[in-house]
Amino acid sequence: MKITNNHNIPAPLFRAICKDEYDKCDSDVTVTTLIKPVQIQVLEKQHYKDIEVDALDNLCMFLYHSVHKALEESSDDAIVEQRFYKTFNLGENLGSVKLGGCVDYYDPFTETITDYKLTNVFSVKEGCKTDWENQLNCYAHLIRANGLPVKKLQICAIIKDYSRSMATSNPDYPSEPVLVIDVPIWKDEEAEAYISSKMKSYICGIKQNIYQCCSEEDTWQKPDTYKVFKGSNTRATKSFATREEALMWIDGSKDADKYRIVCLQGRRTRCENFCRVSRWCPQYLQYVKDQTDVQ
Repeated sequence: MKITNNHNIPAPLFRAICKDEYDKCDSDVTVTTLIKPVQIQVLEKQHYKDIEVDALDNLCMFLYHSVHKALEESSDDAIVEQRFYKTFNLGENLGSVKLGGCVDYYDPFTETITDYKLTNVFSVKEGCKTDWENQLNCYAHLIRANGLPVKKLQICAIIKDYSRSMATSNPDYPSEPVLVIDVPIWKDEEAEAYISSKMKSYICGIKQNIYQCCSEEDTWQKPDTYKVFKGSNTRATKSFATREEALMWIDGSKDADKYRIVCLQGRRTRCENFCRVSRWCPQYLQYVKDQTDVQ
């Protein structure tokens, strides 16, 4: 993988961002890898040498690691930045796999796991994201497997694009730049079933190249849009959130028989802006072709 400096950021910062200190230690697979869609992981493995990432795109990850280092240096009696392990037996064909997860902060007195996220306003408006819930419940399962109790899970969200003026003028805007978000906690059997299923998919994908396409949730797909066109016009007359709304509008219009409805799939935000391998992904390339054909 090549890291570029297309925005000409200063050389010392560029070198710092390029420095990769991530170490999965004794894990066969880590929690952060496990929760990522298998199709992305397989494509990243196949095209690793051809992937280009601009340093500026990795700036948030650099700042995220800086926050973690500060937490580690200011730790009290809590467990900070410690990796926990558990080995899962996936059956005769797949063998055993050792899962590791590095927990940001575990308070033994309140039995609480806290994970720190450097994120934006839009993300915290949605509350607890599915990936966050999956990640923290995997950590909870690993910690319990190592003999420690867990009663509570939470995200400490540090909002990187926070605006104090927006907070004072918009009641729907976060009131503070740091928010604590409670995470639903699973039973151990739920977590074990989730992990085992994800591990089987991961091993089949990485070792056997057998995997499913990303789901709508994986691609962060926005809702579909239903556009109404008249005759052979290439410009839509109206747009609606549902087909039913479009049909009702057409039924109430004169020359109703001259209108047609075209469904435009919602934008796939992850594929467009955050996936490093979308240009090699058959699923995304087909999506782009379908959207182009419609328009």
